[in-house]
Amino acid sequence: MQALATKGATAAMALQAFMAKLKWTAGADFDLAAVFERADSPVNAPTYGIVYFHEKGDINKSPFVALDKDAGVGDKAGANEETLRVQKLDGLRRLWLLCWDYGKVQKGEPARFAQTDVQLDFVTVPDDGNRLGVKLAATTVGNVAVVAELDNTNPISAKITNLSKTGTLNGLKDLSDLVAIIKG
Repeated sequence: MQALATKGATAAMALQAFMAKLKWTAGADFDLAAVFERADSPVNAPTYGIVYFHEKGDINKSPFVALDKDAGVGDKAGANEETLRVQKLDGLRRLWLLCWDYGKVQKGEPARFAQTDVQLDFVTVPDDGNRLGVKLAATTVGNVAVVAELDNTNPISAKITNLSKTGTLNGLKDLSDLVAIIKG
């Protein structure tokens, strides 16, 4: 498996349908979330959407993105994994994959990213062995980590970047709060 272990590392990957698997073993209640920019929205006024454990999405309806389950509930240590499936990538201009500690987001408190082994694995569907791992390399404190960006503006292959960017929310009031962390 190719790995993007450092912040700013990039790779191109031919994708259409794929899974993004968030994995960790530390005793933390992390959650996988995705913020996406619709391809049919104007570049100068993009339309964003979100998939997370309260809005799990649907792989059979636009934007064809869905989350499977909530793992690690109650700060459970072990082989924790959450999977986001993207059935069709062509309706998305960009996709940002986030890891957050939602309990810490609700309280405005920092999460423990630096003490964990958070990794995001991209797996093609059907699985042809083409895999890419993105290691969270967060060095700053926050309760939201933007692990990776998938840029789908090239028609031949998607560009995946290890962003490892953190920010702090005090409750999730509006999607624009997350977009500000992504763009900041």
